[in-house]
Amino acid sequence: MRLLQIHPDFQPLFPLYKINNADVADFERWVEQLSKLLRISLSVEKPKVKKRNYEKKNLR
Repeated sequence: MRLLQIHPDFQPLFPLYKINNADVADFERWVEQLSKLLRISLSVEKPKVKKRNYEKKNLR
C-alpha cells in the first residue's frame, strides 16, 4: 500500500480495507460501498468455516 501512496499519480477513490482477520460483515459493507462508487456489481462469498471434531472425554 505504501508504494501506491508515494506514487505521484496516485489518487485514492476509496479507502483501502485490510482483510486479515477482519469482520466479514464490515468487509461486505465496504464491498457494497465500492460497488456503488464504481457502478459495477460486486459480490462477496462468505468463507466456509471448517468445523473441528472434538472427542468427548469423561473427566473423573
